[in-house]
Amino acid sequence: MRAHQGGHPTAAQSIGDYYLKGEDFPKDRAAGIDWYRQSAARGAVSGNAGLARLIEKGTPDERREALQAWAFVAWRGSEKAATEARAKLAGADATDLAATLQTVLAQAGFDVGTADGQLGPKSRAAMAELQSQTGTTADDPATLLPQAVGYLFFRGKPRIDLF
Repeated sequence: MRAHQGGHPTAAQSIGDYYLKGEDFPKDRAAGIDWYRQSAARGAVSGNAGLARLIEKGTPDERREALQAWAFVAWRGSEKAATEARAKLAGADATDLAATLQTVLAQAGFDVGTADGQLGPKSRAAMAELQSQTGTTADDPATLLPQAVGYLFFRGKPRIDLF
């Protein structure tokens, strides 16, 4: 707990593991996932990957949260982790992927209209503005989403609404 209170990014993940396994804490999947969310929000690649694995088959909101976590791993992870994450993004439902990209762009301050999974004129303009600001040539949601997550992370805004 002391490491978590001190801000160590993977400490929350370790606490989440205790809840998921029922070690030192009562077994509680929801509490374990919440601790993984805290680890992910602090920028832990392993926390993001673990969170994505835990929720990627959940509700539509959880699936989109998982895509955002996979995008972080694709952006910041080791080559092995990033390769797995890019494969998850490439195989994702197109509507979920587009809606996740729209959500991240909106969190970063771009006007995308509604995050409805349809890449209309506002979303396309926001994507072009991100490309301009980051120098990326990525133009499909699966490859642009990690760039958008990285942009958001360095802007100091919350990656996902956790609190």
